Amino acid sequence: MLQRHVEPAELMRWWWGKFEPTADWILTAADLGIITATGNDQETNLAAAVAMADCDEEWSVEVLSRGGYAGNADAILTLGKDDLGDGAFDAL
Repeated sequence: MLQRHVEPAELMRWWWGKFEPTADWILTAADLGIITATGNDQETNLAAAVAMADCDEEWSVEVLSRGGYAGNADAILTLGKDDLGDGAFDAL
């Protein structure tokens, strides 16, 4: 519903204003399709939130992909590499 009433960049800024390093925050960002990070602070925070979302039902790389992440932050890439090493290759 939010996506219909606001520009994606505005929604992303608003959601980052609500940032908490929790699974709920990152999973909601993925559902909204607004997983992106600008700058080192947001990249670090995003990595922390992705690490918190580690659950049995969905790989971190799936959450990032669903949310539209297209960045190259080292901390995020490390999480993705770990997922792939653990068997997430088939999920992508």
